[in-house]
Amino acid sequence: VLALYSQSRSSNAGTRSQIRRSLDTFARASYVPTRLDTDLRPSILNGDYALVIITGNAGDGKTAFIQQLEETVQTSLDTTDFVPSPSGNGANFVYKGHRFLTNYDGSQDEGQINNDEVLAHFFRPFGGPGPIKVKGETNLIAINEGRLVDFLQSHQKDFPYLYQQAHDFLERQRPLGIGVLIVNLNLR
Repeated sequence: VLALYSQSRSSNAGTRSQIRRSLDTFARASYVPTRLDTDLRPSILNGDYALVIITGNAGDGKTAFIQQLEETVQTSLDTTDFVPSPSGNGANFVYKGHRFLTNYDGSQDEGQINNDEVLAHFFRPFGGPGPIKVKGETNLIAINEGRLVDFLQSHQKDFPYLYQQAHDFLERQRPLGIGVLIVNLNLR
């Protein structure tokens, strides 16, 4: 029981499933659908956003939400090319002709690839100074807010627009530009 809550001194491994390819039996049975599932999931699957960033604390359900979304599409006839990432930290798939790339934990290395390289690759389509114009593709990531801010601050030259969007949203509660969505679970 001590390992079930996110800030447990023993371990929070029971609340984190990013290293598994899917939710374990306990996590699946104890998963409680929220507005993320009822409101956000359909919007993501409709391709309403090019980039969806879900931030929050360990154990908040960021990874579980992404994996539940993936389980939904894996059983759909509208899904093709579902390929889990070799590191087990996400997947790449096509749903209703729209490509998706997921990352369960944007704060971790992937084998021999350090975290900065992982994030640079994941965010590459959203680099540059102008508004996000990626069409037909959605990147969905679960990442600790501090790690997101740290990465974007140290890579401002490569991601100036994305840095400004994240900074304005997280620090000043300003609305985001078209195509990007940040869900901060710390604000609920």
